[in-house]
Amino acid sequence: MEKRKEVLRVLKKFGRMPTSRIGANVGMSAGRVRVVLEQLHQLGQVKKTEETLATYWELPEKREVTECVF
Repeated sequence: MEKRKEVLRVLKKFGRMPTSRIGANVGMSAGRVRVVLEQLHQLGQVKKTEETLATYWELPEKREVTECVF
């Protein structure tokens, strides 16, 4: 559970990052951090984008609607 919090903290601080960089920042192997990220993705806490050379992760955008005008 603590690793999930560390991963979320890193993404909040640095924004969009590849799996390996997140692992380096939290002191985990890329394989282990991928498992944590997949769990967070299933819970809807992180957004996953697969590109040609890497998988990138970021916090989902929070959209706040303050006013609707028709």
